[in-house]
Amino acid sequence: THSALGVGTVVGSEIFNHLMICAGSVAYARGSVLTLDRAIVARESVFYGLALVLLLVATGRERTPDGRHIVIHWDDGLVMLCVYICYVLVCAKFESLVSMSEEYTQKEQVGMLLREPSKNFEEEEEDHTTQYQAISHEESSSINDQGTKIFDWASKPAP
Repeated sequence: THSALGVGTVVGSEIFNHLMICAGSVAYARGSVLTLDRAIVARESVFYGLALVLLLVATGRERTPDGRHIVIHWDDGLVMLCVYICYVLVCAKFESLVSMSEEYTQKEQVGMLLREPSKNFEEEEEDHTTQYQAISHEESSSINDQGTKIFDWASKPAP
């Protein structure tokens, strides 16, 4: 269009829709508390951020010679359309993508548990043991009837 009304309407309605949909969802939820799935929030946030970046790129590339209007080319629209198609595909296959991600994460965690500890980890353990032994020799302590160690701080000389 030849007016700022078109861009303002699109961007303004998007902001209004996001805020009103979120507020309406919370108001409609039982007890006014809405429990969200982290994976879905992450998906929506990533695609929303990507859409904002694409909008900024498309609107910032070129202006008319007088500088009053923004020029958006067909290739910018095509990129936005392709990202939207990707979004629809991700939404359609989201459950399988999440389960594949969880399987991969579990395999990585099992792999980390099965690996041998590194030399640095063993050296770090030795350092902690040495520090603990040094501390336990410096402090005088006794054990009460329940087997709990009681430190005798009063017997230490003041520094």
